[in-house]
Amino acid sequence: MSDKIPYVFRQNSDFLYFTGCQEPDSVLLMTIDSDKVLCTLFVQKKDPKSELWDGSRTGSEAAAEMFGVDQSLPASDFDSYLSSMVNKYKSNASIWYDNHDIIHNEFHKKISTLGILASTGRCRLPSTSIKNIFHQIRLIKSPAEIELMQKSCDIASEAITKTIKVSKAGMTKHQLFATVDYECRMNGAEFLAYPPVIAGDRNANVIHYITNNQILNNGDMVLMDAERNIAVEIWCSKTSMLYTHQGNMLPTELWIY
Repeated sequence: MSDKIPYVFRQNSDFLYFTGCQEPDSVLLMTIDSDKVLCTLFVQKKDPKSELWDGSRTGSEAAAEMFGVDQSLPASDFDSYLSSMVNKYKSNASIWYDNHDIIHNEFHKKISTLGILASTGRCRLPSTSIKNIFHQIRLIKSPAEIELMQKSCDIASEAITKTIKVSKAGMTKHQLFATVDYECRMNGAEFLAYPPVIAGDRNANVIHYITNNQILNNGDMVLMDAERNIAVEIWCSKTSMLYTHQGNMLPTELWIY
C-alpha cells in the first residue's frame, strides 16, 4: 500500500514453500526441541472492516487446519509467544532467523530486541543464515513439482512464440510486454514473477531494464527476459530470448543469438 493505492502482494518464497499461506504480515515459528517439532503459524485476526476493503482473511481459528500446521495464533501474540519460548529454554535457546536479508522491518525490530538477551546468556542468535538451509531443502523437487515446472516452461514457450509472431516495427516494448503477459495468463499462469525485461538497442545492455516504453524500430534485435508463475507462485520458469522481428539477422546478430 502506498498512501491509498494498493499494490499486488508477493509472498516471500521460502515462507510460501513451507506454509502455502499467501496472507501478508504472517509468521511461521518452528520450535525444535530434540526430535520434537512444533509449527506455529501467526496470521492476522479476522476483521470485518478490513476484509470489506481487502478481501477475506483465514483468521487464527481456521489457519492451522487450512495450512497444515500444528497450531495457529493471532499475529499480535507473536511477541509474547516468542518471549515465552526464550524464557522457557533460556541458555539453550537459539533463534534461527535470517537477519542478513531483512524482509519486514517491524518483525526485524522484534527479533533484534530479543537478540539483546544473547548478551545475558539467555539465548543465542546463530550467525549462519537459515536461508541456505531452506534452499537446500527446496532444491529437491517432487514429481508433482517437476510437473508444475514443466507446465510453466510450456506456458512460457507458447507465450513467447506468439509474441515473436506479432512483433513488428512501430510497436512499443510495452505492447510486447502486454502480449506475453496476456498469453501467459490465458494459458494458466497467475502472473509474471517479476517485471519482464523487453529491450532493444542499447537498452539491452541494462540488466534490469523494465521501463519497456521504447518503440521497436526496423532492424532492432529484441531481448526478452521473463519469468512466470503458476499454481501458488512457487513454481516458475525463467526464459531469456533474443530475436529479431524481421526474421533476418546480420552475421554478428546471428553469432550473438
